[in-house]
Amino acid sequence: MGFLRMQNKKSQLTEEIQNFKEQNADLLKEAEALRNDPEHIEGLARERLGMIQKGELIYQFEKTP
Repeated sequence: MGFLRMQNKKSQLTEEIQNFKEQNADLLKEAEALRNDPEHIEGLARERLGMIQKGELIYQFEKTP
């Protein structure tokens, strides 16, 4: 492999490492929120699972064609 090719590969790998570090930091923040933030957990339950609290009402509207 030539020197320039190796330099390019090094730059590419350095960029990938930085991306992985950023993803890791985001995942650590998410894990921390899941451990310690009840509001975050509630928001995910509502958004992803469609859960509601006792006594709440859900209104569903049909789309008209």
